[in-house]
Amino acid sequence: DKLVMNVSEAVTTQGSNALEILRKAPGVSIDPSGNILLNGTAVQVWIDGRPSNLSGQELESLLSGTDGSTIDKIEIISHPSARYDAEGGGGIINIKTKKNFAKGLSGTVRSSYNTAYDEKFYHAADGSLNLNYRSDKNNTTIAYTPRYNEHFEKITTVTDMGSGRVLDGYTDISFNIMNHGIRVSNDHYINKTNIIGFIVNGLISDAKSTTGSGSGNKLFINNVITEITNSDIKGDEEFDYINTNLNYSRSMKNSQELTLNADYGYYDIQKFNAQENLFYNSNNVEIRDPETFRSNSSQYINIYSFKADYEFTLLKKYRVESGLKWARSITDNDLLREDKLNNIWTMNNILSSVFKYNEDISAAYLSAARQLNPKMSLKAGLR
Repeated sequence: DKLVMNVSEAVTTQGSNALEILRKAPGVSIDPSGNILLNGTAVQVWIDGRPSNLSGQELESLLSGTDGSTIDKIEIISHPSARYDAEGGGGIINIKTKKNFAKGLSGTVRSSYNTAYDEKFYHAADGSLNLNYRSDKNNTTIAYTPRYNEHFEKITTVTDMGSGRVLDGYTDISFNIMNHGIRVSNDHYINKTNIIGFIVNGLISDAKSTTGSGSGNKLFINNVITEITNSDIKGDEEFDYINTNLNYSRSMKNSQELTLNADYGYYDIQKFNAQENLFYNSNNVEIRDPETFRSNSSQYINIYSFKADYEFTLLKKYRVESGLKWARSITDNDLLREDKLNNIWTMNNILSSVFKYNEDISAAYLSAARQLNPKMSLKAGLR
């Protein structure tokens, strides 16, 4: 029910991050806003069987800060079974990280630098530090991945508005991004059948963006330029993320397995954007007052969840999966939009907002699968 990419031994993962590896996955694409698409549809991204609860630029920051050498395999699930949350129709991409099997202390250090040129030099550097320690009773991993990245996007659009009106747009944006990612995990082997562990993932990201000269658009009416808009845009986004997990698994006879997971995630997203639009005619004479505005937004998200999964074999023919889950998300959003009127910053009450949202989900699922023959299997379930 899924396509598995075994990337742990691939040469291309060395010096790459999770986002660059995903770009090579079949059916996967990434739009200019950083959204990950599977067969053209938005998709959920999970890490080690747990939803990241991120999208857009925040997810892009997390994946670009994940060292490719820590990834074992990528599971592409186009049609998720009843085991997975019923959210979105695009499917799930599950990134599974490596487990350390070598006893004793081991580790890796990696760094890289690259540059690109387009009217000026753009620089990028990243690295990773992975430390592993395994004994008879414990398996501990610590990973730190800093990443600095300068890059640019150039976007050209043509909009036909009918009646001879055509709008040509051009945007040149430069980005400056600094990420710090850390991951700490531990598995404690109580005995041969019982394991308890924890995982802590954290990310601190600061992304700045500015437009270059010439960004804006031109309005043509019957092939004659009637208005030219020059846009100066600046943006700054700070993103802090931490996700913690406590887990317990028990293996029993007859291929029975019980797993318990308790998770807590905290997201702090701060965004600032400012834009100034200047309007000229074809002779480069200003034809109306500038349009200047700015916005400050903050978003705080707390997510709590608990789930239990139980798998067993029934009648020696059917693999049965069942489980329960409870999740609560608390979201607090505050957006302040201001317009510059007569050189005075004035609050825009229509576009400003304070938005709070709480959600509770209780779920149960049951599914059964049977291998009919070496080439055909059947799986059915209800959530």
